[in-house]
Amino acid sequence: MHALRQPLHEVRARWLEYFGNFKRTHQLEGEVSALEAIAVMLQGRMVDLPARLALDAAKLSLETGLPLADSIILATARAEDAVLWTQDAHFQGLEKVEYREKRKAAG
Repeated sequence: MHALRQPLHEVRARWLEYFGNFKRTHQLEGEVSALEAIAVMLQGRMVDLPARLALDAAKLSLETGLPLADSIILATARAEDAVLWTQDAHFQGLEKVEYREKRKAAG
């Protein structure tokens, strides 16, 4: 569906994700890496956050101590029967998570 035909909150969520990820990756690794990261993001799909998923995320947060956004990310991955790949240490050791330590920046 064309972005202009989608609800405004969906369009905003996408550009915020692209903006934040591009900016941070560009700062850490440069423009080529940032563009590659966005290309990977574009292969995925956006999912809604229905009440059931929000409640699952809240329970995960209570059980694990994960912050709001991280608990939503993990609850979404589990609801989609997906493995979450991350370099965020908050997720280390959790079920259905593949954690890889961040590479040290050269310099």
